[in-house]
Amino acid sequence: MTMPDERTRALRWGWEYLQELNEAAVLDDKDSQCVAEILEHYPQPDEIRLWAKRAQNDSVNLLLAPELALNDAAEPTITRPARSTSETEQALMLAYGLFRGLRSANNLPEKLKRQIPYVLRHFPDEREIEWLCRTL
Repeated sequence: MTMPDERTRALRWGWEYLQELNEAAVLDDKDSQCVAEILEHYPQPDEIRLWAKRAQNDSVNLLLAPELALNDAAEPTITRPARSTSETEQALMLAYGLFRGLRSANNLPEKLKRQIPYVLRHFPDEREIEWLCRTL
């Protein structure tokens, strides 16, 4: 069973993994473009931390909780324009599909291949993403 703080961590790891994929330049053009589009609307770590802090005080949204190691960290600062909920939801859905598809990719360096199971282990599935975005 995935705990809310593990799901929060998985969302953050997803963002970090997308950044690594983007910088590695090992994907074909189609996947590279997909990663760039996802990153445009994917929540950044400070946004994820803010969601988790809000969810901690919300009895309806039990999907996220602050990561234990970051629970006492300073208040997150959001530095980019707000994204619509539908843009965020679409980015998370695309990321989920991309991560699942990359499990069988042969063109990834071994380091990036090994990270996929850790990202996906607690990453929200489609139903959880829909629920999360409805309760933001």
